[in-house]
Parts: sequence; C-alpha cells; structure tokens
Amino acid sequence: MSSVVRLVDYRASQAVVPVQETRIQHSFVAIPTAVEDALLRSPLSKQQERVFRAILRKTVGYNKASDFIATTQLAEMVAMDEGDVRRALMTLESMGLIVRGQRRAIGTEIAPNLDISGWNLVRGESPRSIQKSPRSCEIPTSIRGEFPPTIDNSKRQEEPPVVPQAKKAPRQKRTEQTMRAWLEATKAAGEMPIPEGDPVFDYASKAQIPVDYLRLCWCEFRDRHMDGVKTYKDWRAAFRLCVRSDWYRLWAENQLGEKYLTTAGKQAAAVHGVGE
Repeated sequence: MSSVVRLVDYRASQAVVPVQETRIQHSFVAIPTAVEDALLRSPLSKQQERVFRAILRKTVGYNKASDFIATTQLAEMVAMDEGDVRRALMTLESMGLIVRGQRRAIGTEIAPNLDISGWNLVRGESPRSIQKSPRSCEIPTSIRGEFPPTIDNSKRQEEPPVVPQAKKAPRQKRTEQTMRAWLEATKAAGEMPIPEGDPVFDYASKAQIPVDYLRLCWCEFRDRHMDGVKTYKDWRAAFRLCVRSDWYRLWAENQLGEKYLTTAGKQAAAVHGVGE
C-alpha cells in the first residue's frame, strides 16, 4: 500500500504545469486595396512613396481625411532631409496623390487622394505644372519705358558670342552722382537705365523672379532715390543689390516655389498705378 502511494506522489511531482499563453496585440493601417495596388505599379521614387505612406499613416491610420502635418514631422518619420521632403510633396501634389490646404503654426493641412482615378502618375512631371497661386499679381509689361520688353532667354543663348575688339576704349572714371543726375545722363546718351543685357535679368531667371516684378522693384527703387541726396558710382549695380537683397520685401515665395506680391508689393503696385 505504501508503495502505491509513493508511486502516485512521484507521478504528481512530474506533472507538467501548463504555461499561460501571451497574445500580442497589433494595430493596423487600413489602406484601401486599390490604393495599395496602384502604389505597387506606380513610378514613384522611394522617397516619394515613403512620404506618401507617412501621410497615409497620419491620416488613414487615425481614421481622418486630413491632418495638419509639419515638414519637420514628416522628415523625422521617413528619416529624410527636409528639402527632399518638400520636393517629394510638390511632386505628389502635382501628380494628384495629395491635396494641400491651409497653413497653421503646427503645419500644413494635407489630405491623401484615395481616388486613384485622379492620379496622374507620369514620370518626370514637373511640380511647376500646378496652376499658379491666385495671390500672384500680373503687372503690365511696360512701365515708363525704362525696362526692355519681356526677354526670351532661349533666343539669347542661340545668338553667336560677341567677338571682343582688338583695342578697347579706355574706361572712363566714374564719379558718384545722384539718381536724377544719372538718369539725365543716360537719357542724353540714348541709353536705357536698365538695358536688356543687364546681369539683373540673369539673376532673376535663376531666382525665378518674374520680370514684371523687377519692373515694379525698379519703379520703387527709382522713386525712392529720385529726389534724394544719395549718390552711387554705379546705380545699375545698386539696383542689382536691391533685387538680390530684396530691400523692399515686394514679393515672397509660396510652398510651390512661386513668387507672389506681399502687402508691401501690392501697395507699391497701387502707388505706381498698377492694379491686381
């Protein structure tokens, strides 16, 4: 009898205690199947797709149609440079994958376009093809005849280079003079204050500043110095510096890289008889 008890005790001591199972809870982002299939076939770059998926995570992932997202936040999410994120956003918007709305301190409102029929996945499409901002201001092409007509840079590049003369005339020493005296001297010499070949046009082309905005800046620059005592040896160089440094804050740039007139620019346009 005692041996039977000992056998039962031994078997009980060797019994396996069941281990309680631990289940890990996972969360998911419900991306529509059509959107996922379209992304698999899309020509988007890796950076563009990462930024778009980050936007899906911030919106669809929280059952929201849109969200205010800062560029710095997206850059941190996708481990990319902010400049690369901005370029990716411009391309995604031009292709119709996202829609950007109003801006706040916390970021720009961004909504993913889940209707793939509105996507335009064309390789190489420039984000500049987006319609211009309604805030842009068109200025007449002629202001008091002091600027040349709109310049076609492509034609200018096709022109043969000018062969320098064997002997150059000695450069006359420039003296400082007021704006009024300089304008009278250029008029007497039959010259335009800002000729067509002035380097300010090349700078404006690289900086994507419309020539019409240059004309408005010239009117403001000229009128502020016309009756002043300020003197320069080279007023054209002073105007180039004015444009480069944006002395009067006449224009600004939106998220698409397009220039538009600021409040100061609109006021200057009204003073010089130019309407929006």
